[in-house]
Amino acid sequence: HNHNLSRDVAYRTTVDLLAEDPATAGEWALPMDWPANAVHAILLHTGKVLWFRGDETIPTSYTWDPVTNQLQSQTATAIIWCGGNSILDDGRVLVTGGATAQGASTGPRWAFIFDPLTLQWTRTPDMRKGRYYPTNTVLGDGRTLVFSGTDEVGETNEQVEAFVVGGGAGGADLWDLLTAANKKMSYYPRMHLLPTGEILHTGPEKITDLFDPIAQTWQVLA
Repeated sequence: HNHNLSRDVAYRTTVDLLAEDPATAGEWALPMDWPANAVHAILLHTGKVLWFRGDETIPTSYTWDPVTNQLQSQTATAIIWCGGNSILDDGRVLVTGGATAQGASTGPRWAFIFDPLTLQWTRTPDMRKGRYYPTNTVLGDGRTLVFSGTDEVGETNEQVEAFVVGGGAGGADLWDLLTAANKKMSYYPRMHLLPTGEILHTGPEKITDLFDPIAQTWQVLA
């Protein structure tokens, strides 16, 4: 018992010493004044951070360089507030949906891609139905699935669509509808890709289930 107590004291002393060294434990910098709330924030492969609120009169995004502390702004062409976001295989950012108007809880069909190298937004083909508060999930084969969100009339979008880079005619991007995959889910469902290629859905609903994107089947787990 005494041996364990001595070991515990030594451990606590080591932790305390490490906590005093910013090079080991890190430290908080002073707060920074940014021009808008970073509702969405995405680390880019360039080391910069893309962030946006995106519901202003002129929707705006920003890139922040944590090394130089420099901020740059970009104009988005639509309201991307409360959309879904994920990173494509080439490092570009895919943003799905958003809001149809300032303060609205209805979702548009639009989707956009942000290029970290050019710092430019481009519009992709539209989804089949609108999405406000959707979730993007990147698969191992490069496709991005989008789940849930409310559509243009405020109803839950039960469709599951896959964004396929270069999958259309002439190498155009396209949205592929998973026709047998419909499922009604809450805002921003928690979707996790597993090593098997299946997707684990862990909330906000109490029911946990498993989605197979190949067979397009849902299996209740617990």
